[in-house]
Amino acid sequence: MTLEQSEFPKLSALLVEDEAYSRMVMARILGKFGLKAVAAAANGREAMRMIDAAPDAFDLIITDLQMPDVDGIELFRHLRDRNANTALILASGVDEKLLRMSRNLAKAQGLRVVGALKKPVSSKDLMIALQNVDRPLEPEIPSFVNDLSEAELQEAIRNEKIQVHYQPKVNPQTGSLMSVEALVRWDHPLHGLVGPDAFIPLAETSGLIDRLTDIVVDRSLKQAMLWRKNGIDVGVAINFSAPSLTELALPDKIMALARSYGLPPASITLEVTESSMMHDAVSGLDVLGRLRMNEIGLSIDDFGTGYSSLQKLRDLPFNELKIDRSFIIGAREDRDARAIVEASVQLGKIMEMRIVAEGVETKADWEFIRTLGCDEAQGWFIARSMPGDALLEWLRDWHKTL
Repeated sequence: MTLEQSEFPKLSALLVEDEAYSRMVMARILGKFGLKAVAAAANGREAMRMIDAAPDAFDLIITDLQMPDVDGIELFRHLRDRNANTALILASGVDEKLLRMSRNLAKAQGLRVVGALKKPVSSKDLMIALQNVDRPLEPEIPSFVNDLSEAELQEAIRNEKIQVHYQPKVNPQTGSLMSVEALVRWDHPLHGLVGPDAFIPLAETSGLIDRLTDIVVDRSLKQAMLWRKNGIDVGVAINFSAPSLTELALPDKIMALARSYGLPPASITLEVTESSMMHDAVSGLDVLGRLRMNEIGLSIDDFGTGYSSLQKLRDLPFNELKIDRSFIIGAREDRDARAIVEASVQLGKIMEMRIVAEGVETKADWEFIRTLGCDEAQGWFIARSMPGDALLEWLRDWHKTL
């Protein structure tokens, strides 16, 4: 998209910048982008007065961090206290670590940060951040519900209220569909579709995790069989919690299901979050070893977020490395995150592992991943999770975009 084509006629912005020249340059760039309205504040205190006077006037606030009297971090608190849903772009000359910390602080306070830019801000970087304003940033389903009970979960399992959705993973170079990740959902009568983070801990503590895992595995492999009958040869990755990996009969159960559905074992991958390993080291090693001997794939999920990643890579038979989304999102602009991603890719290649990048949410993320040589990419830019019968239609639409 060129500068002349980049118009945002629905956006009203507040520019908070104490340096007159920087304020003028930024306002001029925003004017070329065709925003509906651009207001300016010379400091944080003036910005707070303008926000309080017209709480719904601004779709977007672009703010410096270092300002006299009231700085950007104090402005965060002001927005938080007013439950502001305004999109926020940070534009500052502070060092990258402080800029990243400020972005994380704003997000932790519930603010909708769509960009963190280093001064001097380029038109291209600002355009990319503006494109994120209308992009949904909230989770697609609730990941936290504080009143779920064991009895409710038992009833959901009994009454088949547990669903499995699938998120495609594609080859970044060709766009070809390679596999899907199976994601469990609870169709709750009050909360609607609830994500796994909200109820997997409950399943583990209540002893229901094995029943839940059996449901997900059976439905996922059955769905893979149905896709194959429709000409889609796609692998399936299934998330496993640590307690399930100590069940010594697990490899035999999965192999039996694979045979019954006519699936090659190599088309099945178990994703294990590195921070969750290993409850029972002896049983876990037993299970992981037998899974790999039967050609079932093992993926170390959320790589980089635990404390002993390198030891896990050395000692356990993983053949896939999945880079955590927190490093992928914005890595093109974040020097440190980019270095972590590049080092992870190089490490995975040296160890002859398949490399998956999750959290590919924007075109910038997609272009960045394509330059790295990752084997698979996954994220909202490609597709959100979907019911199994929606994959065929998504695949037809996806091919039209390539």
